Amino acid sequence: MMIEKKVQESSAFIRNLVSATPAAAVILGSGLGELTKSMEITTRLSYKDIPHFPVSTVAGHQGEMVFGKLNGTEVCVLNGRKHYYEGVPMAETVFPVYVLKELGIRTIILSNAAGGLNPSFQVGDLMLMTDHISFFFDTPLQKTAGVEPQMAFSELYSRRLASLAKRKAAEMHIPLQHGTYLAHSGPYYGTAAESRMQARMGGDAVGMSTIPEAIAARSLQMEILSFSVITDLAYDGVDEHPTHEKVLEAAQKAGISLVKLVRELAPEI
Repeated sequence: MMIEKKVQESSAFIRNLVSATPAAAVILGSGLGELTKSMEITTRLSYKDIPHFPVSTVAGHQGEMVFGKLNGTEVCVLNGRKHYYEGVPMAETVFPVYVLKELGIRTIILSNAAGGLNPSFQVGDLMLMTDHISFFFDTPLQKTAGVEPQMAFSELYSRRLASLAKRKAAEMHIPLQHGTYLAHSGPYYGTAAESRMQARMGGDAVGMSTIPEAIAARSLQMEILSFSVITDLAYDGVDEHPTHEKVLEAAQKAGISLVKLVRELAPEI
């Protein structure tokens, strides 16, 4: 079945259960599900119940689509994602983005748990993504949904939304780092040599997600805001051995700032 048909069937199923069109969607990374506790929830859908929707198999990803109000604004929160490293085609990894667009959503907030490559970063920092470097040697733009095969992304991450996030963070006294996110396909945390290389290439944080979704969303003319929660340190000289369990624990603690910031951003995006 063509992906366009699958997107339409998924969207039709959701529309039968959800009447409001959200102003924005939020895709949550590992251990960042606390945002849903700040919502007035009207509808909660398990990914496994939505036709064709990819279901995450990774701990810390609840696998549910949550609709409701966040600080008075209608939003859709995807509590968890399907990673490319779970052994699926890139088109399946970004499938939810096409469904969100089909539902009429024009703004998307992406988040992830990431390792800090910048020596000035500490565990618990929140980083605004201003750009990215991709080590995914595959692309979501292989005519997955009628997209032209050649795209130019001079402004992939919205400067307008970034400025708004910086202003809100300052008003709320939430420290907000900013920088370039580098991602690879995983599923491993990388060697010391790889971390040194990634930092020298200009990466400030490193992870295994988000970039495919951002590329797909921008190709659909969606406006993108993206954050990394620094859950471990990967810069040279740090003798740290992250595990998924440690990352989840750190994300749950550090994600508090992200939840507060996104809650205040919601009415203005």
